[in-house]
Amino acid sequence: SVGLGIPFEMAEDIKQRYSSVIPGECNDANFVESGHTFSYPDLCEIVRMRVEELLRLIILELPSDDYSKMVPSGLVITGGTANLPGIAELGSEVLRLPVRVGTPPNLFGVSDILNDPACTNVVGMLLWSINNRDASKSHPTTEESAKGGFISRMFGNPKN
Repeated sequence: SVGLGIPFEMAEDIKQRYSSVIPGECNDANFVESGHTFSYPDLCEIVRMRVEELLRLIILELPSDDYSKMVPSGLVITGGTANLPGIAELGSEVLRLPVRVGTPPNLFGVSDILNDPACTNVVGMLLWSINNRDASKSHPTTEESAKGGFISRMFGNPKN
């Protein structure tokens, strides 16, 4: 948004609809969005530089110089940025590791909307919660036991 001089929400929408991190994929044309004229090459360059910066920050967070031995299977990129065309290739180039885009597992009977890298973290947390709900129920904390369950707290608990 700063590089284009526009509000964050507009910049996010433009990034999602028009951007790529593949250098040759952005043609020399301009496009108009909400009365503003933008250059495809400028947009792609801004997004690519920002993604490279984020990938380098990942390197700084890894505990050793030889992180390729620590993460031999590579990294998985999830979230909305994982939808950028060329993100896995750029990630491999910058990190010198295998990189792939993570998507949620196919969930029978669930909308295709959830089969998007942007939903991977939420779907994963929901699946973990479902798979571990019995374990968490069998070991309530002392504080939870004293307060009762959610329904009891909402509608009155005879113990209190």
